[in-house]
Amino acid sequence: TLILRKNVSIKDFDEPVYEPRKIEVDFNGISQEETIKYLDNITTTFDGKEYNYPIVLVNEYPSMEINNLANVIGGKTNGNSLMIGNIKLTYTENSRLAGYGDGHLMLDRSPKSVNGKLYVPLNSLLPTTGWTVDYRRFDNLITIETGTTYPESQVTIYVKDYGAVGDGNIYDRDAVLAAFNAAVALAEQGTPSKLEFEAGKTYKINEKQDAFALFDLDNINNFTIDGNGSTLVFERPTNGLIDIEGCTNIKVKNLTVKYDEEVISWGTIKSKSVNENALYIDIPEEIHLPADDAWAKYYCTNPTEGPWIFGYIMQPENVSPRFMPFDALWINSIEHVQGREYKITFKHSLEQYIPIINIGDRFVFKSRWNSYDFGEYNKDGRPDFLAVSYSKDVTFDGIKTNGALLMFAPVAYCDGRIVFQNCEMSVTPNSLITSAADGIHLSTNRFGVIIENCNLNNSLDDLINTEAYCG
Repeated sequence: TLILRKNVSIKDFDEPVYEPRKIEVDFNGISQEETIKYLDNITTTFDGKEYNYPIVLVNEYPSMEINNLANVIGGKTNGNSLMIGNIKLTYTENSRLAGYGDGHLMLDRSPKSVNGKLYVPLNSLLPTTGWTVDYRRFDNLITIETGTTYPESQVTIYVKDYGAVGDGNIYDRDAVLAAFNAAVALAEQGTPSKLEFEAGKTYKINEKQDAFALFDLDNINNFTIDGNGSTLVFERPTNGLIDIEGCTNIKVKNLTVKYDEEVISWGTIKSKSVNENALYIDIPEEIHLPADDAWAKYYCTNPTEGPWIFGYIMQPENVSPRFMPFDALWINSIEHVQGREYKITFKHSLEQYIPIINIGDRFVFKSRWNSYDFGEYNKDGRPDFLAVSYSKDVTFDGIKTNGALLMFAPVAYCDGRIVFQNCEMSVTPNSLITSAADGIHLSTNRFGVIIENCNLNNSLDDLINTEAYCG
């Protein structure tokens, strides 16, 4: 029996004072407030080749003597400097800043001198080379991988063999997903595999209700999706393309995704009200109307920001945002007035902005995936287009779309290379915006994401955003 109580009393108590724990260690003449462990039963592999060199754990982070590390990775040393091709890192004992290029690199742990030799942190390879370092303490194993020796696909699964027609009229979602699941099953068993579409065909995809992403990859290695220049047409703006988490060596290429309905709505500003903290807009006939406000809030899984999140002021004729002294306008509600007129009420005061918002400007906002009933499912998570997290060596090549329900491509907590090349995000004639939030959003990745020859247009927020946390 579960009893829900409306009132719960919590007894006051005195919170203990936190005092940082300091560990004094005397190891080979070193006295400091860090734990240092010397291990000599460690195997280190570099792209599969084995070496046996001792390491030092500095607060559990592995470091290797600089000359031994150079021998493992095929580099060179000059004093306290390590050279890997045209990359040069200069370490200083007990300093968490290493010289790198014209600046510095923040290290996980500082280099230590043990028995007269300088041990440098292995993780300094990650942000400088794009290689990955994995320390498996229970196996006494360190693996360093360049990401250039992955196996080629051994088995190809064709969507046509699972019933996909690709004529743009017949629903192909179930056939495409059946082929995808078969290819993923091979990769799960350790067989590098590829999912392949027929060249130039158009696959009509009806809504996938149990998740935002059409394709979901979780802890999968050595897997490729090759669109062969084909197109997926999403009937409703309720799904993104792919969610990749905890994966290695993933390639998604040569695929265009089009949304039959635009992912946003917009209207022309007809009046503005300081007292109501609102704008009144007229939505054109060719633009889909937003969902009922109560409906959108009922299905919203983000109560903090709400279903609408924010919108922005666009120029009255050009497909360009107006230059305004604010990042965005946060929406509280969107209410139908009459006909195609809607009232947009905002969370924060418009008083200082009303004079610079013009009648005839256009207001654009995220709306369409709020409009649909997800049946027995209320989709959790985020409806991003290409999402990558906790992964390494992932490449998107030639991926094109006319919309993204939220961000085009959030990338977070990844090691190794995440590459976007020849990708496009472009507006359709009736749309003002492509993605309903950022374009490519990079957060706390161990190596700089590579963006090459991409054409990104008209996101509702930043086209490219990079951020990181360190401690």
